[in-house]
Amino acid sequence: MFVGITAVVIGFSFIGASGALFGKVKFNIFPSAKDSNEISAQITFPSGISIQQAEAITDKVDAIIAKNTNENLVKASYYGQADIQQARMAIELIDYNSRSITAPTIIDNLQKQFDNFKLAKVKIG
Repeated sequence: MFVGITAVVIGFSFIGASGALFGKVKFNIFPSAKDSNEISAQITFPSGISIQQAEAITDKVDAIIAKNTNENLVKASYYGQADIQQARMAIELIDYNSRSITAPTIIDNLQKQFDNFKLAKVKIG
């Protein structure tokens, strides 16, 4: 009977120790709801512009985004998401675990750069 009680005590000790140990392990299965590794830019061009003018505007938008995302930018692509009236850019950022700034802060900072942009309407999201 003493052996049985000892086995139960040892078993509960292992369960308690493993609970304390694994309670400190952080599981990160889903990305943070407060951060993201991708943002977007929606560019709406003025009506009546040419393709060449739209390209020149997107070049300026690209430069502003590259300058203001600094080392946090991995790549930015339009992926065929454009026509004469609008273009949508997917902006990939470095992993949120490696950044000191959150995606919402980057979005706010970029949007401020485009609030007075006269060539087109740019919405960062």
